[in-house]
Amino acid sequence: MITPGQATGRLSGGNLTLLAALVGTPFAPSYKDKIVFIEDVGEQPYRIDRMLTQLLQGSDLARAAGIVLGVFADCKPKGDSASLTLPETLRDRLGSLGIPVVYGMPFGHVAHQMTFPYGIQAAFDATLGRLTLLETAVL
Repeated sequence: MITPGQATGRLSGGNLTLLAALVGTPFAPSYKDKIVFIEDVGEQPYRIDRMLTQLLQGSDLARAAGIVLGVFADCKPKGDSASLTLPETLRDRLGSLGIPVVYGMPFGHVAHQMTFPYGIQAAFDATLGRLTLLETAVL
């Protein structure tokens, strides 16, 4: 857990690299009042820092109801680089937003992952690391 708390909202999000690439385009989603799920794979922490900064400066991510972060597989500093760790980077970028944030949920580019149905209402408890779907995902 990065920031404790609970939130409800519609699910939105996806892969961090792709979300950052959408900033400034007509296809960029709004994150206001949503539970935003974010994951990535194979990116070094300094690149994750840059992409999160881009999202925070170019979108309304800071106005999300809460943020659910995936496992971020293979996202470690390379070699002997003087870099923050991935958890330090995530805490530094997202820990001061004043919204619930949790890291390490099993979704995205990992084995045995959960699938999040985009756009449905959900409840999120960062303290317990729990995401509860409040609507049926399929009709």
